[in-house]
Amino acid sequence: MDPGGPNPGTCCRCGQRAAHRALIAIIETGSGPGGSAYACLPCAREYAATSLAPGWLDEVLRRAEAGAEVPRELARAEELERAEAEAVSGPESGGSPAGG
Repeated sequence: MDPGGPNPGTCCRCGQRAAHRALIAIIETGSGPGGSAYACLPCAREYAATSLAPGWLDEVLRRAEAGAEVPRELARAEELERAEAEAVSGPESGGSPAGG
């Protein structure tokens, strides 16, 4: 996976869903699997300005911002996800769920 490429999911800093996240940290452990932390682009930019940010983060952000256009397949997946959530909780306009 490209660390600067589209990577939908939840931002590790603000907790919001994002269609495009960037790798901001690699978590190394003494034993067992390591991990990685992904943030939405605004949070990643904010984190890059801190002294805790790794040196490679600026390059990751440049690549992420250059390719920030969401591919058609991803946009369609987000539409389907919203439709499924709406079917479970009801339309955003305040209506009740189907059958209720």
